[in-house]
Amino acid sequence: MRFSHLKYSCSVIAACAASTAFAEPAVFFNDDRDAGRTTFRNTVQAADANAGQTSVIYEIDILNTTGSIFQVTNPTNSDIVFVRTTRVGAPALNNGTGDLGGDGFTNWGNSYSPDTFAAAAALGYNIEFFSDASLTNPFQMNSLGLHVNNWGTCCATNNATPSGGTSNASEIYLIFDNTAPLLLGGIASTIPGTEHFIGAINDTNFFSRVNVVANGDGEFFGAGGFLTFTSVALNSVPSGSSVVSGTGLTPSVPVIPDIDTAAPAYTVVQLAASQVNPNFVGGTLRIGTSGTVSNAFTVQSQGGTIDTDGNTINLSGSFSGVGRMTKGGAGVLNLTASSSHSGGFFIQNGALGVSNIAQIGTGSLEIGAGTLLANGDFAANRDLALSSASSTIDVQANSVVWSGIVSGTGNLNVTGSGVLVLGGINTYSGETVVNPGGSISLASADALGATSLIRLIGDPIGTVNGRAASLIFTGSTTVGANIVADGDPIIDVATGEIVTLAGDISDGVNPGDIVKVGAGRLILTGANTYTGGTIVSAGELIGNTTSLQGAIANNAAVEFAQATGGTYAGVMSGSGTLTKTGAGALTLTGANTYAGGTTISGGVLQLGGGAASGSITGPVVNNGALAVNRSDTYTFAGVISGTGIFVQDGTGTTTLTAANTYTGGTLISRGRLVGNTTSLQGAIQNNSVIEFAQATTGTFADQISGTGRFDKTGAGMLTLTANSASFTGDTFVQAGELRVNGNLSRSVTSVESGARLSGTGVIGGLVANSGSVISPGNSPGVLNVDGAVNLQSGSTVEFEVSATGPIDQILATGAAEVDGTAAITNLGGIYAFNSEYLLLEADGGRTGTFADATGLAGFGILYRPELVYTDTQVRLRMAPNLLANIVGSTVLTSNQRSVVNLIDGAVTAGYNPQPLFNIYSLPVAQMPGAFDQLSGEVYATAAGVGIEQERLVRDAVLGRLGSVAMAARDETEAGSGVGVWGQLFGGWGNGDSDRNAAAFETDRMGMVTGIDVGKATENSSWRAGIFGMQVQSDVTIDRLGSTAEVEQAGGGVYASLQTGRVGIAIGGYLTEIDLRAFRDIRLPGFAETNVGTTEGKAKQAFAELSYTIPSGSAIVRPFLAGSIGSFKLDGMTETGGEANLTMLEQDYSTATLTGGIDAMVPIGKSLSINGAFAGRAQLGDRDPQAFLALAAAPQQAFAISGAQLDEFALVARLDARFSLDDKLQVSVGYTGLSGITQTDHSAQATIQVRF
Repeated sequence: MRFSHLKYSCSVIAACAASTAFAEPAVFFNDDRDAGRTTFRNTVQAADANAGQTSVIYEIDILNTTGSIFQVTNPTNSDIVFVRTTRVGAPALNNGTGDLGGDGFTNWGNSYSPDTFAAAAALGYNIEFFSDASLTNPFQMNSLGLHVNNWGTCCATNNATPSGGTSNASEIYLIFDNTAPLLLGGIASTIPGTEHFIGAINDTNFFSRVNVVANGDGEFFGAGGFLTFTSVALNSVPSGSSVVSGTGLTPSVPVIPDIDTAAPAYTVVQLAASQVNPNFVGGTLRIGTSGTVSNAFTVQSQGGTIDTDGNTINLSGSFSGVGRMTKGGAGVLNLTASSSHSGGFFIQNGALGVSNIAQIGTGSLEIGAGTLLANGDFAANRDLALSSASSTIDVQANSVVWSGIVSGTGNLNVTGSGVLVLGGINTYSGETVVNPGGSISLASADALGATSLIRLIGDPIGTVNGRAASLIFTGSTTVGANIVADGDPIIDVATGEIVTLAGDISDGVNPGDIVKVGAGRLILTGANTYTGGTIVSAGELIGNTTSLQGAIANNAAVEFAQATGGTYAGVMSGSGTLTKTGAGALTLTGANTYAGGTTISGGVLQLGGGAASGSITGPVVNNGALAVNRSDTYTFAGVISGTGIFVQDGTGTTTLTAANTYTGGTLISRGRLVGNTTSLQGAIQNNSVIEFAQATTGTFADQISGTGRFDKTGAGMLTLTANSASFTGDTFVQAGELRVNGNLSRSVTSVESGARLSGTGVIGGLVANSGSVISPGNSPGVLNVDGAVNLQSGSTVEFEVSATGPIDQILATGAAEVDGTAAITNLGGIYAFNSEYLLLEADGGRTGTFADATGLAGFGILYRPELVYTDTQVRLRMAPNLLANIVGSTVLTSNQRSVVNLIDGAVTAGYNPQPLFNIYSLPVAQMPGAFDQLSGEVYATAAGVGIEQERLVRDAVLGRLGSVAMAARDETEAGSGVGVWGQLFGGWGNGDSDRNAAAFETDRMGMVTGIDVGKATENSSWRAGIFGMQVQSDVTIDRLGSTAEVEQAGGGVYASLQTGRVGIAIGGYLTEIDLRAFRDIRLPGFAETNVGTTEGKAKQAFAELSYTIPSGSAIVRPFLAGSIGSFKLDGMTETGGEANLTMLEQDYSTATLTGGIDAMVPIGKSLSINGAFAGRAQLGDRDPQAFLALAAAPQQAFAISGAQLDEFALVARLDARFSLDDKLQVSVGYTGLSGITQTDHSAQATIQVRF
């Protein structure tokens, strides 16, 4: 198969798609290609003209194109289409030379066996159309024409035999969009294969691709379009024509009457017998029996009527033309075919059933006393006129969308269980009536036009499976018509839409509930009087106390837009929410149970109208005012949040129990409001009674003002921190604890039995009733009272006291009446003795005292705390305890007890022992040792040592007299004349503790020197002289850290008489005493060195009686000696530290009695050994005591004892005397004393010179 030229002529969609002028197929032939092409173009243009449209013609000459992709511009160069040619899936390249060469059509042909059309189609030549050069957007076309020139004769054999044809027949197929093959050939060729022909097709489908499948030589035939030769009129060939040769045919037309007014009516029987044309020219077609009519009708401008005469007729034919059709008579006319007539329909009576609006043609619709019956879902963009009170649309169970304009004065009656959707800008003024089960949906703001009344008629209440009427809004609008409600009408507002019903809603014959469904908002603004309830199933219902009536079952959202005050007395239930808007007050007096919560966006929502009713449940978002006005006890457990205020305005008691967060504050105008720090929020204006029932600890940080009463109840602690100085009412703490850390400076606070008051803030007065507890501060702190304080009998004030930190105090500007108990708690620290702490101060004066003070023992054994009262104050003084109380039953020595007594006496006399605080705070077990160090015992011990050291002076003098007397017995010259002598001695000793005084050690050094004169005879001798002396003893008491130096210096006289064997010696002296003591006290926390210096005088007289017994050259001499004297010390005061002592003047009486034997044994001419052994009894004051007192309290002196002198001691002496010549002697020796407590050892050297 060869092609020399292949051309397409195509019109765009808009040109021919809606045309109906080409319903009859026809085929024409002409040898002139150009003539055929021109005629084809004229045909398309004629179609355009018939449709009232403008076409765009494209011509594609494939033979003269290059490549497989090219663009084509229409003759006006205003529109471009891009074309792609392919074959077997590959580009079909065109050579563009105007001949038979090139890839596109060179030797293009197929041979295939019978019944393999699909294989031939796969090898076909494809032409595709696009609107863009990138070939991505298909370009759809209609009225496709094919013009083939120079068919050729290359392929006369092996061709498929077409239907009814010969072996040389040729066929061509066009497949539009590859969806289905359309056979355009199929009869035997009767003309030469070199003839030209064209093919055309017009269809309501649109195509963007053509597949051409060719085989053999032959003709091209058209179907469903026009193939023209020369000039042939449209519709001139009867249906079914295939081939026409010559100049065309003119068919014969029989004369048949139209449906006109020539007869009253024509029947369907006549129509079936072709006795009347299906052409309405103003006449009536009456159908007498139910059935089906399949005729298609033409309606001329005069119109026509179909009278169903009470029957049900199904009309499958269509209407064309320009006239108006009327449905008359009872019965139903169901249209099933789409029509093209433009005159519209009038439903005068009965019912006209349609399932597609195209079935009534293109014109408008008028409903008179009849019914438009919807036999299926459809949409209509047609005008609709309502001309009767019974104009009805029966949607049955279908959905009808009417977007055209509904006009007229008739009513719109909606029946059926489906829905009628009105979307036009309607103007009808009659009533809108929705019958049981029916629904009308309003898609535009003007959908109800100027309707005067809406009747929503449902089945009567109580009807089993009752049907409701529904009013559906899919767009926002305002409806001004009044509404009459029967049954339970449904009002449905779509999501996001707002519908306002401005008319009044009243009861019908069978009043029921108004049911709001849909997620949109429905606003009621009329003065509604319907007596049924309201059910809100979805979305939001908005109204006020005028428009919302009766019980409301709220399962979505209800809003009271209350511009002025109003009362809703119904009961709102369900799971939905309530929102209050508007500046007016909404009063709820019913027991509402809706569970979705409440929002107050403006104005006041008041619960109760002053009686014992009016309540809600659930949370409240309060951005306006929530008020309670009830006369009884009411508890609200919902959470209140938002920025609004809560108002207690009833005479009863309202209790808030939830954890509220509202920030607008609280107002109590009347009655009592009960809450706690969790439920009461914001500033409180209290002009009646506010009660904080605080079961647990909580803080209220906002201001309280007003003139009302403040009650604190509950076992918990309530802390107030704000400045509530503007609150002038009284405060009553009835239970638990009120902690005022803020300002209540104008409120007198009374604390009842069992309750507590604390805090660091200010109150306007304080009355502490019996059984109450006042605890200033926050442990601790100051409670300020800007007024009077009345602490009644049985009340308790708790004071916490710290040595270094803040303490509890009550500071009042008014007077204070004091009674009850001061319960004092020690918070710790080291208190200075006699330090005072202010507990209460009243600028207006103080009267009374605390009847009892507890907790004083908590300060420890060191203190005897006591309350001190002044004209305006109560103070706590930390008086020191007596040491006797501190040591208690601890065993003490006499000296230790004396220390206790001397300090306690000083304290009692007013001495503040703070300097000795660290001694007071020693553990009791360490105190006896401390007392020893404090005692000054060294002064008494040193006095005893001083008394004792006189023995060495006395022994030196008596030794001088004894040695001369013994020498004179052998040689009188040795006992005559003047002699000078001197003795040096040094020694050491110690004294044991006597369980009172401590052990000590001594170191001693001294000298005695004298001059005397005497006379010796054979039987007697005498001697007399004077002497001087100096002796010092160093005393060390290690356990006490004490030392002392006792120094004596002075002189005396002595004399002796020896008669026979009996001798007597006497002497005496006077000395000055210097005493210097050091006490090095080392105790935990206390260390100092105290130094004491004093002077004194001592005197002594002594005598000795001896009897000399010669024993060969040796002499034995028994003797008895005695002494008597005094040892006096002046008073003194130490220096060096806080434990300085004052010693009173001391006066000791001394006496001794010594008896023993001494002997002299000569060894050779110049050496003799002398010795003595005796016992000494200490007489007089052998228990040396010092009367000492603290230097700071010298009048409180007590006796301190030193180490006791032994009552009896053994003394011994041994020396060796050397006679260097008859006038010079030297001796060295030892003396010692040993008693029960004391021992003493001395070494001495003596020189004697005789002149």
